Amino acid sequence: MVLKSDISSGPWKKSQELLRSVLDFVLPLSCVACGRLVQNRVSFTNPYLCFECSTRLESAPAPEYIYNDVLSHIRDDRLSLTALCSRYSVTRHRDDPVLHMMHALKYRGLHRLGFYLGTEVSAILSLHAMEGYSCIVPVPIHAARQRERGYNQAQSIAEGISARMDVPVCTTLIRRTHYTASQTRKRNNERMSNVASAFQVSGAQTAVHNARILIVDDVLTTGATLNAIASTLLEAGARQVDAATVAKAE
Repeated sequence: MVLKSDISSGPWKKSQELLRSVLDFVLPLSCVACGRLVQNRVSFTNPYLCFECSTRLESAPAPEYIYNDVLSHIRDDRLSLTALCSRYSVTRHRDDPVLHMMHALKYRGLHRLGFYLGTEVSAILSLHAMEGYSCIVPVPIHAARQRERGYNQAQSIAEGISARMDVPVCTTLIRRTHYTASQTRKRNNERMSNVASAFQVSGAQTAVHNARILIVDDVLTTGATLNAIASTLLEAGARQVDAATVAKAE
C-alpha cells in the first residue's frame, strides 16, 4: 500500500518534480499573450495561454465562408485552391491572444507552439472531412529568413498536423525562388505581384502527379501566397490542392 507520506516524499514526488522540470523546459512559464504565470498547464485546453486568455480565443468561420472570402480577393478563374480552413480568427487588436501566439511562434523562438497549433488544426480538418492527402507542404520561407529565425514556423505547424493525421510532410517539394517582402501591409494587387513566380517545384514531379496536397501556413489573409503555391503544384500535375492555417485574419 502506498501511503500519502510516501507520495509526498518518495519516488512519486521525484516523478512530479521531473514532470514539472520537463514542462518548464517544453512550455513557457508565462502566458504568451498577457505574461501571467500559467497554472495547471496540463489541464488547460491551450497550455501556452492562461485560463483568461484561452477563453477569449475565437474560432474561425466555416471553410465555405473562408473560400468565399478568398474569392473576394482572387478572381474565380485564378483561384487554384479547392478548399481552405483555419482554426482561429485573428484581429489586429493588441490584446488578441491569437495575435500574440502568432508573434511568439515567429519571433520568440517557440517552434513547439507551432507543433501544438498544428494538432489543433488537424482537429478542424477532420471535422470538415478534409482528409486523405498524399502529403503536407508547409509554405517555404527564404533561406536567409530561416537562418535568422532558426526554423520555419509553417513546418512546425505541418508536423503537428502530420502527427495526428499520419500524412507525411514534404519540405523539399516546393522551393521559394526569391526573397519576398512581408505581405502584412500590402494591398491585394501588391500581394499578388509580390508572390508571382516566387515558388517552383523542386522535388521529383512524380511525387506531385495526381496527388492531393495540403498547403499549411500560420495566417491566411487574402490567400495570395497559398494560391501561388497551389497554382505551381497544379501546373506540375497535382490533382487537388487545399490549404489550412492556424488563423484567418479578419
